[in-house]
Amino acid sequence: MLPRIKKIYAPTIILTLLMAASIPVLAKYKSPYEAVSSTQNTSTQRRSYKPFTNAFEDMECPTPMDGELLKRLNSYKHSVQKQVFQYWKVPSDYSGRMPVMLIKVDRLGKVTAFDVIRTSGNVPIDSAIRETLMRELPSVTSPPIGFIGDTVTIELIYDVIEFYTTHSEDEQTALMSVYQTPEVDRWLKKVTYLSQKAWKPPAYKNIKEVVVLVTIDTQDGSIIHYEFTQFSCVPMVDKSVLDAINQAAPYPTLKINYPMSAITVELVFEHDAYTPIRKSPWSF
Repeated sequence: MLPRIKKIYAPTIILTLLMAASIPVLAKYKSPYEAVSSTQNTSTQRRSYKPFTNAFEDMECPTPMDGELLKRLNSYKHSVQKQVFQYWKVPSDYSGRMPVMLIKVDRLGKVTAFDVIRTSGNVPIDSAIRETLMRELPSVTSPPIGFIGDTVTIELIYDVIEFYTTHSEDEQTALMSVYQTPEVDRWLKKVTYLSQKAWKPPAYKNIKEVVVLVTIDTQDGSIIHYEFTQFSCVPMVDKSVLDAINQAAPYPTLKINYPMSAITVELVFEHDAYTPIRKSPWSF
């Protein structure tokens, strides 16, 4: 029996283009409730992990993003990633790992940041890709109204973008259906269990659920990025969720030949119940 945990919905695989770490590094935010996500800046060393940090203070809490807004935001990130893919040129003789990039877009569509959040291990390749994308994409279309924070952060994982860009929606569904397997289901339950076991929420009553999207590297189990899509609006509770994710990572590796190097899962933390599976707008 795990004390104090009444509900953590199991993560559901989200067919996001793993739009990379939906949000900037938390330490740079003025308000913890502007810092709805972060990315993990790690080397290529397997299972390397450094906890995310953030100072949750008692400040105005953002309105949760509902399912319809999340769908629009996901579609928007899709479109930006397709733009990026046009300019992401890889030398024909290069066969190594791709860097993971992070792009931040303000409400007018201006690109305000373009960072390497996980290196390929090849500095010239990282620099060349970043400089090309910065030059070719000074701005993009404006994001949908209603998202949390001042910028939309989009995570750019090459093989994920390639998968969604080069296959139609029907092809994506057909290909991903192959991975609705007991192995994937067990992995999802393990991620849920580890997050659940690590969660030590403060003793508050009538607390709203906390929803977090976590992008996990399938090869080493490390966190590439996370994004809060709903806060409890009790800073100590929200911080306890972040602490649980930090403590649970790195997660187990996904021991199947998965077609992409990362999976985004949805974790729902709630005091009053536990339900094994919660469907998301992008689940399969």
